[in-house]
Amino acid sequence: EENGFSNPDNDPRGLWKRQYLQRLGQGLPTRTIIDPKNGNAFSFETPYTQEKLDRWVAEGRIIFPNDSSKYPARKEFLSEYENKQQLVTSLGLYATKATTEKLYSLFDGNKVFTNPKPDTLMKFIVQQSVNDGIILDFFSGSATTAHAAMQLNAEDGGNRHFILVQLPEEIKEDKNKTAYDFVKNELGRNEPKISDITIERVNRAGEKLKSEGLVASSVDIGYRVYSLSQKARLSDEGSIIPHSANITPTDIARNLALFAGKPLHIPLEEIVADKLFMCEDVLCVVGIDKEVEEKILEDKNRAILIDGYGTYTLESFLNLNTPNDERVNVVY
Repeated sequence: EENGFSNPDNDPRGLWKRQYLQRLGQGLPTRTIIDPKNGNAFSFETPYTQEKLDRWVAEGRIIFPNDSSKYPARKEFLSEYENKQQLVTSLGLYATKATTEKLYSLFDGNKVFTNPKPDTLMKFIVQQSVNDGIILDFFSGSATTAHAAMQLNAEDGGNRHFILVQLPEEIKEDKNKTAYDFVKNELGRNEPKISDITIERVNRAGEKLKSEGLVASSVDIGYRVYSLSQKARLSDEGSIIPHSANITPTDIARNLALFAGKPLHIPLEEIVADKLFMCEDVLCVVGIDKEVEEKILEDKNRAILIDGYGTYTLESFLNLNTPNDERVNVVY
């Protein structure tokens, strides 16, 4: 035995340890593999693709249990583990210069960001972590994570989504004049922010994949940008002013959909302009007029979420029978 690795079945490939294939509670796709010795089928949630699992079965890398209530595992060989560890170390130590040059090339030679995360390392981490799911990067910076996810989707047909979080931190002209000038002059932003570079990286990464012919029609390179803002604020006199001037009806509807638990990538369908939106099985009500009343009353099944800061009449609420309808929620 060595660091948890052993070879109880005398596999000619050497020492190995179990890596369990099932991942519960993550909403992952369910795959099925069959034990070639007895034909027993095993279905389980896993981040691995069906093609990869089938290949591992053919290579004799899968450990099938005798008990059908248990789940198969994969052999990870010591040699592969050591190579993986060495690769991660090498990528982290030596990829910075090449990564920075690639980023500058993407931005037409402009040195917009210093010391970005190595794209090769991020691709490796993303590839090992998820094939069909959401990647969250809380300190997005130059958006290397998004670039890596889109690149991998183009290469292996994965279904990776990403959420990037980046503060609109001001770019100081005296600290990085190149980045400041690029955002101000090339992108037309009066007050250059790091988040401007984040967004532009995603734009350029997607366009590069398209220009290289790597993006098929089934590969999604689209995205949406959201900013945190107050739904309501207090006036100087202390009264509540609903919504700030830059919040659109679509923004309000998206907030209602989020309240209903709908992820950001689920599309909103506008039913009545600026007043009524639909997000799967939810109606998002931003304003009410006769047309909105009719559309809501026609729908007998969807949940109804009403913006509590909207301007409605008592008659509107009575017409909708809202006090007696369990589907109705007023959101503040």
